Amino acid sequence: MLTAIVWGVSSPRPFAATLADLVPAAVDGALRDVVVVGLRDEGTCRAIADQAGCRLLADSAPAVHSSSLKGRWILLLQSGDRLPVDWLSAIDRHMSDQDGAARLVVERSHWPAWKRLIGRHPVAPLIARNEIARSQARSWLELASASHGPRLRAGRPHRD
Repeated sequence: MLTAIVWGVSSPRPFAATLADLVPAAVDGALRDVVVVGLRDEGTCRAIADQAGCRLLADSAPAVHSSSLKGRWILLLQSGDRLPVDWLSAIDRHMSDQDGAARLVVERSHWPAWKRLIGRHPVAPLIARNEIARSQARSWLELASASHGPRLRAGRPHRD
């Protein structure tokens, strides 16, 4: 089973787009939990999180929260990340065949165009919960930046 962590939430529109991409996995029963960490916008974004049934956590070291995460695998998403249409099948294949972390290519609106030109694409790390518990990362950004693993093969990400 899967838990999605959404971090860096500061604006309602990109946050809602990220949550919308998670709906098919929730309907399939593959997504057990959506957790929002470090919510900076107490107004509209909080209302969106509440309506979507998200749990809210303080932005502290990821290892502190690892025991409260419901899924065995954790997908780290920055607010505004758009997932490929077939992202769930790519993650399912990885979870059934592998034990280590992986990276799912996503679309990120604020990703610099020059990075795409040199072949660098934004990724959402997929990490086993027990790896998060052992992590020394001080923030979700640090954990996401330090994550490695194979790139998961999925279709093209959604675009706004």
